[in-house]
Amino acid sequence: MGIQLLKKHINNTSVMVYHGTTSLFDGIDVAKGKPYKDFGKGFYVTLTYAHAESLARRNKRLELERYERRCDAYVYTYEMNLASFADFNVKEFTQADLEWMRFVLANRRSRERAHHYDIIVGPTAKMIHQLY
Repeated sequence: MGIQLLKKHINNTSVMVYHGTTSLFDGIDVAKGKPYKDFGKGFYVTLTYAHAESLARRNKRLELERYERRCDAYVYTYEMNLASFADFNVKEFTQADLEWMRFVLANRRSRERAHHYDIIVGPTAKMIHQLY
């Protein structure tokens, strides 16, 4: 089980994570995730509010450009208890290396998830692109 990236950002046993979206909802449903994403179909969160807000605003703009649909941008905040990770199959990427690249490519080519993990921790391709 790997949660070292999360532990770097906290001093206790829980961490705040954020989800940027254009949808209102009451509960998390990973089946409603979009296919062909870096870590597969699922529910994506980030450690920074600003990143989640940026994604929500981007998706709002895309909804209007692609589908001529007006919507609002929302950021959901969740507190994750790291002790509960013991019950999950976790894959952690500490860097964007060859293993990470193969993992991302496999998921981007698959309508469903191309893996058996419950939680994936690590950078997305868009994050890597923004660094360079």
